[in-house]
Amino acid sequence: MPITPSQILQVWQKGFVPMAAPGRVIIIGAGMAGLSAAHLLRQSGHKDFLLLEARADWGGRIQTWSEGQAEAGAEEVHGANTAWFGLLKQKGILLNSYEDEAENYYVCPSGLKTETQLNRRPDFRQSLDYWEALRTTPAQPPLSWAQWLKKQGFGQEVAAFFTTKIENAYGASLSQLNVPDVLRMGQAWSAGEENFLLEDRTYAALLEQFFNSLRPRIQFQKIVHKIDYQQAKIFVHTQDGQTLEADQVLVTVPVSQLQNDRIAFAPALPPSKKQALLHIRLGPVLKLILVFEQAFWPEEMGSLYLDDAIGEYYTSGLGPWPTLTGYVAGSRAAQLSAEGEAKGLAMALQALDQVWGEKKASRFYKAHYWADWSKEPFIEGGYSFPGPQTERHRKALREPLDGRIFFAGEATHTRGHAGTVHGALETAYWAVAEMLGIGLL
Repeated sequence: MPITPSQILQVWQKGFVPMAAPGRVIIIGAGMAGLSAAHLLRQSGHKDFLLLEARADWGGRIQTWSEGQAEAGAEEVHGANTAWFGLLKQKGILLNSYEDEAENYYVCPSGLKTETQLNRRPDFRQSLDYWEALRTTPAQPPLSWAQWLKKQGFGQEVAAFFTTKIENAYGASLSQLNVPDVLRMGQAWSAGEENFLLEDRTYAALLEQFFNSLRPRIQFQKIVHKIDYQQAKIFVHTQDGQTLEADQVLVTVPVSQLQNDRIAFAPALPPSKKQALLHIRLGPVLKLILVFEQAFWPEEMGSLYLDDAIGEYYTSGLGPWPTLTGYVAGSRAAQLSAEGEAKGLAMALQALDQVWGEKKASRFYKAHYWADWSKEPFIEGGYSFPGPQTERHRKALREPLDGRIFFAGEATHTRGHAGTVHGALETAYWAVAEMLGIGLL
């Protein structure tokens, strides 16, 4: 039976009733999954734990550019039917359902068009209808999205817009995403269809608000390179020569760190986990946050779509300066990453100059932040995307190892919420339940 958000909320506040004592617990990774697991352990009355974080600060793929007050990592709150949404509402945190207010703009050969104008075109309307129905559409033939798009015969600009929407949503290239895999993940989604933005604070501020009391339990810049579970105790070895002893270990690092052998296991991981790691993939994602001295786009603009190196720019940031974030995933993110920050910035400003004319983007440019997640140490990618039998492989990855080593994080989510903040929180709930002898509820 699926766990409801209200059940998770209740445990978040009151904790589990433990059926077993986990002993000394080490949590590896202080992203959303690791921090949530630490909170749940403490709420359940377990105090003997610590977190090891390889980076200099917490958050993982939650990262706010402080100068621009804009999100370099996770940004949206996906759906109203999640424990994460419930926690935010309980705290009185203001959320904006931006989709109801914004008008999207598209750069077409015939000029700049609004979504309202393009809705009069049958091929454009058809592509949007399909996009909006992704989570309820019956299973389709095993085509990649690139093959499916070619089969539809959309015009070049509609195909480009649809490509950007799919690649940005799932963090992978169209050729890597198969239609049935995406639809299966969509049909498992239970969070709700509405997306929200934070109105009055950043994601970094949220972490402080929810987890500040955990800071004394975190050792930063502790790079784990080996987990030895050959004996009664587990020994966690760090690159600075320290060996830490534990009874249980919870691994919450991005799946890329396990795929790239950043952490060795002794004994080695079993074949089921090795197979899982071959099939769960993390695609390249890149954000370019642009701050300007004044806005030169329509006040009601939500996103701007164009067929370019960066296919989407959207209004963003809580700072005093007008801000656009360029977002790109998949093969185009890999190509832009190869170009590098300086050329990428020049390309972006040139593209925006062409859209708005009078070199407005270049003239009003003030500052930028380049967030290339594929090159971010200890992350090395965006978020996991659906592939053939991915749910089976996610389940295999999540399975405890030797009853003492547990796994959590967005890539271990088996019920449609991979790639999200709320999904990471949910996997922490499941892992802590198992650690406390309660099992997967």
